[in-house]
Amino acid sequence: MSISYSVKTLTPAEALNLIENGAKILDPITPEAYDCYHIKDALNACVYEVAFLQKVPELIPDKTVPIVIYANSATSHESLVAAQNLELLGYSKVFVVEGGIDALVEAGCMGEGSADGHIEQLEYTSGSYSARVDNAFIGWTGRNANGKHYGTVGLKEGFLQIDGENIHGSFTVDMNDITDLDLPDASFAQMLVAHLRSDDFFSVQSFPEATFTIHSAKRSPAATASSVNHILHGTLSLCGISKTLNIPATFVQSSANTLIIEAHFDFDRTHWGIAYGSAHFFRFLGMHVVFDPVSIEVRFELNTVL
Repeated sequence: MSISYSVKTLTPAEALNLIENGAKILDPITPEAYDCYHIKDALNACVYEVAFLQKVPELIPDKTVPIVIYANSATSHESLVAAQNLELLGYSKVFVVEGGIDALVEAGCMGEGSADGHIEQLEYTSGSYSARVDNAFIGWTGRNANGKHYGTVGLKEGFLQIDGENIHGSFTVDMNDITDLDLPDASFAQMLVAHLRSDDFFSVQSFPEATFTIHSAKRSPAATASSVNHILHGTLSLCGISKTLNIPATFVQSSANTLIIEAHFDFDRTHWGIAYGSAHFFRFLGMHVVFDPVSIEVRFELNTVL
C-alpha cells in the first residue's frame, strides 16, 4: 500500500546544513513520543491532533522561515502529512528529512532522551492479564428481512496469558445480561429480550453463561496496530454446544500494563443449535425469517495481574 505526497525533501546532510543556518525543527509526533526521544531544539506539534493547524502558527509565526520536519522512522508518514498541512497554511519553506530521526542523528544532529522508552504497540508484555468488566463492550446485531435489532451482552470475566508469541485465555459472557438498544418502546424491548433469553434462542435459564476459549493466536504477516493483526483460534461454548470459532482481532499494547483487544465478526447461530426462524429448518416462514449470521463487536481492556 502506497500513498503519494507532494512535498520537498532533503537528505540528512542538507537538513543539518539548513538547521545550522537557523531553520526551525519540527517533530510532529505525539507529546509522549516526543518526551521519550527527539532532536535537540525541535518543537513539538502532534499532526494527529486537530489542534495541529492552530499550534504550529503559535510555535512558528513567521511563515517564511525554513522548517525541517522529521518522522519517527524512515517508513512513518507523519512528517509528510505535517509538511502538506503546513504548505496549505501558507508556509513557503517546508522540508521533510529523508530517513527520519535516525538518519538525522547519524548526520550529526543531537538526539535527546532514548528511543527505548517508546511503547511498541505490537510488542506485548508477557504475563497474565485480566479484563476490566466495568468498561468491557460486547455488542450484538441480529437481522431479518424487515431490518435488524441490536444491543449488548455483559462480560462476566476474562483473562489472557501471554508468553512471547504464545497467547491463550478465556472470556465468559453473562447471558442474563442481554439488552436491546434499538427499540424505543421499553415494553417491546423487554419482550425482545425475554424472547432472546427463552428456548427459542439462547436458553439462558439452562445455559446462563457462554465462553470463548482462546487456544492460540496467530499474528498476521503484515500486522500493524491499526489493522486486524491476529486470528484467534478457539472454541465458543454456547447453549451447551462447543464449536471451533476463529475470530479476526486487533491487539494494541496501549501502555506497559494495558492491552486493548477489539474484534468484529459474524457467527452462524445454527451451528450452536439456535434454529428459530432459520430457513435451514423451517419452510414458509414469511415475515418470521431470522437470518442465521449474528454480528458481534467486542472491545476489552486488559490489565496485567500483579
